[in-house]
Amino acid sequence: MAIFFQNIIFRKGDQEEMPNKILFFRKLALSLSLVPLVWWGVSTNCSTLGFTGAYSFQASRDGKGSLENIIGIPQEYIVEKGDTLLDIARAYSFGVEEVKAVNPGVDPWVPPVGHKVLLPTQWVLPISSYQGIVINIPELRLYYFFNSRTDRGFARIVKSFSIGLGEDDWQTPTGRYKVVGKEKNPTWYIPASIWKEGRYPRRIVPPGPDNPLGKYRLLLSLPSYGIHGTDWPWAVGRKFTHGCIRLYPEDIEKLYYIVPAGTPVDITYQPIKVGTKGTEVYIEVHPDIYGRIKNPFQTAINLLKQRGLLSRVDLDRVLKALDEQNGLPKKISLD
Repeated sequence: MAIFFQNIIFRKGDQEEMPNKILFFRKLALSLSLVPLVWWGVSTNCSTLGFTGAYSFQASRDGKGSLENIIGIPQEYIVEKGDTLLDIARAYSFGVEEVKAVNPGVDPWVPPVGHKVLLPTQWVLPISSYQGIVINIPELRLYYFFNSRTDRGFARIVKSFSIGLGEDDWQTPTGRYKVVGKEKNPTWYIPASIWKEGRYPRRIVPPGPDNPLGKYRLLLSLPSYGIHGTDWPWAVGRKFTHGCIRLYPEDIEKLYYIVPAGTPVDITYQPIKVGTKGTEVYIEVHPDIYGRIKNPFQTAINLLKQRGLLSRVDLDRVLKALDEQNGLPKKISLD
């Protein structure tokens, strides 16, 4: 396989298996003496040296300022024999639907060998306080904002993770909460509302491979809700849960150890986001998964007005992005 990082191609040896990609790239980082950078993935120009993906950024807290609020750069992965989009998505911490959306027409089970699969490793940050955990429901994505010490002092850093959220009958609620506790190897005491469905053979699910909470859980001030792992990784990137937030097992483990109790959690609903990078204006559009946006075009116009950007954009490009809604930031600036 090969992955492009800013025009550099890294190839892994034939002896490595697809499930070990994460281990491979960490070994590669060691060989390049870039462990501190790749482990945190920090780059001051909003790019990343690895799919572990932590980014420095500049953005006004109200999302209306002129500072840049776009992180990352698009990357490509070259398909090898035996690859599936599911394997590729998980290896780079995406839900498979995210990868399918930006690679239309590619067979998810048998993508053509040699095909360049686009990885959606660029995002417009949602409007938020840019503090602690921010979850954008339509994006099916969690952001964690924190300070990190650098050789220049402290930098504002954000890490990003794909997540699974509540299905239509169990929609994940919006609001501002806090992390009030942390549990390792949690026991799941099934709430009465879920027990009534008759889907589970026992009322109490002990720790283990069949526990839907996985190995780690962050408890929220919102009763009965949490951020946790999963016993079925393919639920990540989908509407699959009873409202809780699920991460890949390897991602929740990272988050568990770096998020302290008391961390604020902002769960928001923003299928349309606008941002700037240099002099260019971008829009990022996701499906309105809970059907809450009555007029997407007017919503986009209002966001551009709030940022003072409306006079700088091509409305035809805005309409095209709203039609595609594939989650990639699209340049909508006037030429």
